[in-house]
Amino acid sequence: SVTGVQTCALPICEEWFGPFYYHEMAGDQQTWAAPPFYSHTLIPSLPAESYDFLYPIFTCDRYGAEHRWQFFQLLSLSGGQSQSGQGAEKFTIFPFYFQRRSADPTQDYTALMPFWGTLKGRLFRDEIVLRAFPLYVRTVKKEIITENYLVPFVHVRRGPQLDGWQVWPFVGREHQGVIHGTNYLGLDHLTPGHDKFFAAWPFFFHEHNGLGTTNPVHELLVFPFYHRLTSPNRDSTGYLYPL
Repeated sequence: SVTGVQTCALPICEEWFGPFYYHEMAGDQQTWAAPPFYSHTLIPSLPAESYDFLYPIFTCDRYGAEHRWQFFQLLSLSGGQSQSGQGAEKFTIFPFYFQRRSADPTQDYTALMPFWGTLKGRLFRDEIVLRAFPLYVRTVKKEIITENYLVPFVHVRRGPQLDGWQVWPFVGREHQGVIHGTNYLGLDHLTPGHDKFFAAWPFFFHEHNGLGTTNPVHELLVFPFYHRLTSPNRDSTGYLYPL
């Protein structure tokens, strides 16, 4: 019943029953696997260890002081130390319950979606505060604060040289000033500005984009009667779209 036993100097490989069992050794890293049911990888020098059962249904990983296990990405528990050296534990029942507990109480959060709570560093936002969604949601990302009321109809935005509001689809405006700064390499970096206004979306909007750059764009739309786009690189005018 054994289809093959194979060994080599480095790494050392052993296979049984064709693709259904193998054992590999490369340095101090060892892997035992019986695909697709189970695999176990161990690296004592790091230390690191991982288990997979019916991947990706259930996985368990440990790297140094950090650990994480998950079931179908719906139920997960992770923990370890942050860059500041403080320990933290996260527990998630996606997408309903989010929790974090750490030595720094200011970084703790609890959220029961969609009713109430706060999240930090989750769902691609620095912070999310919700109160009886969709009645109120407040999000923060890179100093830009957006407060939503009756999502997605009303919002107010503010940030560095940024302010705007909308009552969608009736009317809205937003202004972003030109920001001069440096990137993580210390090189000069420019964030273009813009001025945007819409009314009775999508039938009327008036926008200035790319302000502060060599190619600012001015666009006006009165749908379906008139559309005009002008810039140093392009001019376009249309009447009675799509005729």
